[in-house]
Amino acid sequence: MNIRFKFIAVILCSSLCLLAACKKEEDLSNMKVPRLMIETRGVSYGNLSSDLVVLPLSRTKINLHQEPVVNEFEVINIDLVKVEMGMAILIYTTERGARALYRASVTNNGNRMVLMINGNPVGARRIDGAIQDGKFYTFVELPDDELEQFVLDVKDTITQLQAEK
Repeated sequence: MNIRFKFIAVILCSSLCLLAACKKEEDLSNMKVPRLMIETRGVSYGNLSSDLVVLPLSRTKINLHQEPVVNEFEVINIDLVKVEMGMAILIYTTERGARALYRASVTNNGNRMVLMINGNPVGARRIDGAIQDGKFYTFVELPDDELEQFVLDVKDTITQLQAEK
């Protein structure tokens, strides 16, 4: 009787673990994790290697530092905005993210900042001055009809990440 009870308890525990793992995997499959990465050019002291990424439509190749300037926990919102040249993405950062963005924009003036989603480049912008307000505008290489859903998916991911933080 004692062995039967232990066997049933083991089966119940393992099935609960499997169900919990399935739920977590489902949540992760729809996430769009944003990060801002900076281009590395020439000699890069302290950065032993860089990652080469290729933008999806323009096929532009950019070498990036391995560490993000702004990670997913420092992004607090994202919006789709209309500017003179078309539709752009506006990324809002925390105070810590704003400081990192400011430092990177000052020291890397002329380099490109790349928006990465789940490790894939989706857009880039050349830095033409200090970004002082923690707001980063960029154009993404996605069709216009996909932009709204893209922004909603990233917003959902940001909300989930902030709740787990």
